[in-house]
Amino acid sequence: MINSGVVPVFGTIVRIHFFDSASRDDTAMGRSDSKLGIIHLNRDMPADLQEAVLLHEIGHVVADALGMKWGEADNAALMTGIYAVLSDSERTIKMTVITPEMAERMR
Repeated sequence: MINSGVVPVFGTIVRIHFFDSASRDDTAMGRSDSKLGIIHLNRDMPADLQEAVLLHEIGHVVADALGMKWGEADNAALMTGIYAVLSDSERTIKMTVITPEMAERMR
């Protein structure tokens, strides 16, 4: 399970925030706001789905940082492929989420 915290993206600290599915009218699993530096994840998802959705949202943040103009389908295809490679690796690669305190010490 992913914990609230932050993840560095190109030197920018992006906060991870969780929401309850009951608090939304839609079926969103995650959302990102590059300008505010925040990724919202649905806390009611299983851990493996949270990881996949987090990677998907990081893809949006990276694309925005690079000025890429691609759509949801492009991001979904690429990030799903990357997640599959990471998940299927013999040596498990864990996504590192750091706490705000850890990020402060890194400055």
